[in-house]
Amino acid sequence: MLESFCYAKAAMILLVSKGFHDRLLERGFPPEKLRTLVLGADGSIYKDVKPDHEYWKRHGLDGKIKAVTGALAMPMD
Repeated sequence: MLESFCYAKAAMILLVSKGFHDRLLERGFPPEKLRTLVLGADGSIYKDVKPDHEYWKRHGLDGKIKAVTGALAMPMD
């Protein structure tokens, strides 16, 4: 399998969740090669946010689908 070949040759494997980390440990990958960097937002901080319908109207967004996506990356030294 290409995935296993690439992981075996890698000096380090950067994972995005504890679940991936645990899965690779179970598959026999050495823990010293695994690093977990959890990315993402805590959605619970937005649970009480209410839509601002007046803002939508002012900016011509009323009745349209609103979605935001993006990424934030820090420079690596």
